[in-house]
Amino acid sequence: METIGYPGRLLGMANTADVSESVAVLSPGDMVVLYTDGLSEGRQDRALFGDERIAEVLRVSGGLTAQKTADALVAAVLAFQDGQPRDDIAVVVVKAPPPSRH
Repeated sequence: METIGYPGRLLGMANTADVSESVAVLSPGDMVVLYTDGLSEGRQDRALFGDERIAEVLRVSGGLTAQKTADALVAAVLAFQDGQPRDDIAVVVVKAPPPSRH
């Protein structure tokens, strides 16, 4: 598992934005997962869902489709929060297709 880029600023809250580019080459089956802080900062009392829980969900859902991986992440953070999200949650998963067989 590898982190690409870095967290950004809340869009629309400032007149300017610091942006950067990151390049990653995906092998067949690799995924890129983008998410808002509603996922990583999901709360249970004072505990955050956090990057370690996100990584664990991704480890156990490695063979799933992009949609099912996104669904698993959202389900996990909702379960962590007893079904009551404290913030908006957005997850985008892009999965590189398997090699074509000719």
